[in-house]
Amino acid sequence: MKKVALWGGVIFVLILALALFMASKFGEKSQLYAAGQISIDSSLEQDASGLRILFISVYDMDSQMPMPYGAVRERLSTDAKGEFFEFFLTKESLRVMNPNAPLPKRLKIKARIDVDGVGGPAQSGDLLGEAQNISLGSKGVRIVINNKI
Repeated sequence: MKKVALWGGVIFVLILALALFMASKFGEKSQLYAAGQISIDSSLEQDASGLRILFISVYDMDSQMPMPYGAVRERLSTDAKGEFFEFFLTKESLRVMNPNAPLPKRLKIKARIDVDGVGGPAQSGDLLGEAQNISLGSKGVRIVINNKI
């Protein structure tokens, strides 16, 4: 009886291990849109003082639509200085505006330190930077905030 229970336990563990392996190999993985760092030009650091809302918007470079494909809103814990934010835009983190839209192949990514903390178009006082022609899934994207509206 002990041998049967032992073999049953061994078989159960093997099946569980196989199931976990298959799930990790073939399970749904989060789509990475892009990952990288955001920095601010030193000439704008004073303008960013006290501003705590960062919007990152993703656009489809091949689309004529002015609306972003998706966006994320982040709260900064400190003033933006130098390289101040690392981003990972994934299926879970990005709020996609039209979930039925096909995945873009080439991206434009805009970063905006926002004066009033409200989404929408950039307004006077907002600080902007962007990277263009980014391939879907790219890592090491660098965006420099170097423009004040």
